[in-house]
Amino acid sequence: MEQARKIEQDCDTFVRVFMASSLPQLRYMFCRAGLTAQEVNRRVASCQAMVLDSLWHWAQQDRNVNLLNIGFFRQSPPHVRAHIAMQRFKQPHPQPPMTILLDQIRLLCHRDQEVLEFVRDLNFQMSYSRNCLGHLTHIRSNSFSCAALCRVQGLCTIRGQRAVNIVTWGGSVPLPRHLKEEYINYASRYIWHPLVGLQVLLNGERSPSGQMVQVVPANAPFMLLCSTYTFNQHHDGRVVEVYPCSYCRAMFPSTRSPKGYVHYTLYKSSETGESDSYNRFSKGNCAECAAFSAMFHVTKQTCRIVGADPRVTVQRLGVGQLSVPLTLC
Repeated sequence: MEQARKIEQDCDTFVRVFMASSLPQLRYMFCRAGLTAQEVNRRVASCQAMVLDSLWHWAQQDRNVNLLNIGFFRQSPPHVRAHIAMQRFKQPHPQPPMTILLDQIRLLCHRDQEVLEFVRDLNFQMSYSRNCLGHLTHIRSNSFSCAALCRVQGLCTIRGQRAVNIVTWGGSVPLPRHLKEEYINYASRYIWHPLVGLQVLLNGERSPSGQMVQVVPANAPFMLLCSTYTFNQHHDGRVVEVYPCSYCRAMFPSTRSPKGYVHYTLYKSSETGESDSYNRFSKGNCAECAAFSAMFHVTKQTCRIVGADPRVTVQRLGVGQLSVPLTLC
């Protein structure tokens, strides 16, 4: 019940900050991009609807959440209340609200720092409030905030002729802790690229012969550059670059290894003995999963399963039709 009460409070906070801060910034970015006033209004309204519908959907995946405890719901007219309540049953699952918002702003920001500052400021406003003296007081991290962002960069050859610089962004799963697993299982099957999703689902399992079942690129991908950042809410939302955790180093191997294809701007080998800060969460929670998945989708990266029959493995994991072919090795 305590988790449900926190979700209810976090919903009110998210709506307040999103409507008062994020939407005006998004409107400014659309105007800066040269869109007409009519098109700006349409896109802002569309983003608002998608983000809020996703918020109500995921909040109600906790069956103990009572919408009447959410101020925005109580103050809404009957037809809006009915719409909010129906979002609980929406299928398929939408992406989390912060993920939808990140997908909107990443294409509109002129600089990488602008993306980081947008998410940092949103997190900060959802985690702090002013007391009666006007001083900032840290409340707690919002359940729907994005704790980390990952930036992946690479060169893609178009039709074998022109090399294009591609940058993708991804965030850690911005949902309450007990709902993360549900989204990760869904995203691994239906949203993320198989090179990411299948690795998360397999989670290091072995075949009957004892061989590690792996999902690897079918053709050697070009080298990718990866940077990951977190937002320290206890120090004015300071943006800090961090090392990849052991999960990510295994799924997306570093160029330091023979078959690696990722250059991490910060790298910590497992031999250091230092603990991984993100391994307390499920495999798939890290921002790298979303960022690398987006990159593999854009570059149409193919993959193969090593150590098991791909058809049997895919069927056993309950994965639908894949967007890329799998071959047996």
